[in-house]
Amino acid sequence: MIRPSPAVAAVLLLAFTLFQLVPFAVPSARAAEGGEGILSVTANVEGAKVSVDGEPAGVTPLTALFPPGLHRVRVEAPGHDAASREVRVEPGKKVVFEATLVRVASVLDVRVNVEGAAAFLDDRPIGTGGRIVVDPIDPGTYVLRVEKPGFETWQGKVTVFRSQVVALPVELASAFGTLTVQSVPPGAKVWVDGQPRGATPLALDGLSHGLHGVRLAHPGHADVFQSVRVDRRHRATLEVAMPTAAGRLVVRASPGKPRLSIDGYELGEHGELTLDNVSAGIHQVRASLPGHADAMSPVQVLEGQEAVLGLRLVPAGTGSDLAGAAVVRPPARRALPWVILGVAVAAGAGIGIGLAAEARAAAVPGETPVTPPAATVGVALP
Repeated sequence: MIRPSPAVAAVLLLAFTLFQLVPFAVPSARAAEGGEGILSVTANVEGAKVSVDGEPAGVTPLTALFPPGLHRVRVEAPGHDAASREVRVEPGKKVVFEATLVRVASVLDVRVNVEGAAAFLDDRPIGTGGRIVVDPIDPGTYVLRVEKPGFETWQGKVTVFRSQVVALPVELASAFGTLTVQSVPPGAKVWVDGQPRGATPLALDGLSHGLHGVRLAHPGHADVFQSVRVDRRHRATLEVAMPTAAGRLVVRASPGKPRLSIDGYELGEHGELTLDNVSAGIHQVRASLPGHADAMSPVQVLEGQEAVLGLRLVPAGTGSDLAGAAVVRPPARRALPWVILGVAVAAGAGIGIGLAAEARAAAVPGETPVTPPAATVGVALP
């Protein structure tokens, strides 16, 4: 690196100093040459408008040349009383006017704990961000609403008085919850609402409030289907001992391709669906189709055997129609068959209850029909 000699450095420093002083020296020099004076206007509100003799002159802080004599200077800012004064400008001299503006209007200063929040005052949008200022605002009582996707909406009444600055902190609480999933043995694959989310032990953040369907699968074990409720700002825990006993479940639904679910876990839209590795036990199957009453039925899956469930949905509001569910184990399996016939009743909110009606003894000759474990229920959704 080349360093200048002391003499050169001194010259450079002097030049730099003179360069800094030029802006301050020019007005004084011009004032002395032209017989003008310097007027400097400051205010306790930055950016306040300045007018001289009724003509706009700029904003504070202001330094400008004016002809000698008396001048009326006025300083004003929104929400404040204006300040005015007569000043005498003399040739080659500087006169200073320090204006103090008194606030008369009110201000609403909303400070939100998250960025990107939207605020509404009496349903009128007033801004978006982490800090939202309404200046000025008329005195009165308002309903303030602050919202952001993924957070609970904040709403409350705010009273503003004259000449008051209302600083209002708003805390938006997360609308999501957390789910912890554990299994024995660990390492089970986890699906939540049909989406793969990893393997146990597993902690999931950002789940919406409400019921979620969970599926777990582990080599050498039966698949487990379960629903779990997640509440806002809370942690839900699901602990599953993975069973080894498994069977096959075949679901046949009509008409069309209804939306199927088992134990609260969505399976998609199918007219017929086969699940090969369902844990042995009783499971709840549901079929939904727009314009139809939902059909629900329990079905028992036995280890090493196949259970077949038939679901028939009927149009909503047809109280005389029948909605049915049939659970049959094939003859080759020597299973005991039974049938549930549901009656969809569209009344009130549209809830239909199907009652167990008859056993299909003819399905397997020589077998004795058994009563199903529960009744079929049909629900007509709005």
